[in-house]
Amino acid sequence: MVKSKTDRDAQGLSPSPARNGQTINDTPGGSSMLNFIKTFHKDEDGAVTVDFVVLTAAIVLLGIAVGTAISGGAGQLSNRITNDLVNQV
Repeated sequence: MVKSKTDRDAQGLSPSPARNGQTINDTPGGSSMLNFIKTFHKDEDGAVTVDFVVLTAAIVLLGIAVGTAISGGAGQLSNRITNDLVNQV
């Protein structure tokens, strides 16, 4: 049986304040938990943070892989340039 707002207020079942200014409907039968689960399921704030952490980690790993791949060739090129400059004098 659905009760009107005034019936719930008279019985002390009016919405109570919750975190972040939200209200939770304190009706009997556990609908407040159902509302919480629906709200939690729709909330995507943490998902954006996870996306940025994963992207940042991928960029860092890509940078390390590129640095490792070119470090050997860069060292050899540096040695060749040094030898050529020494031999020209």
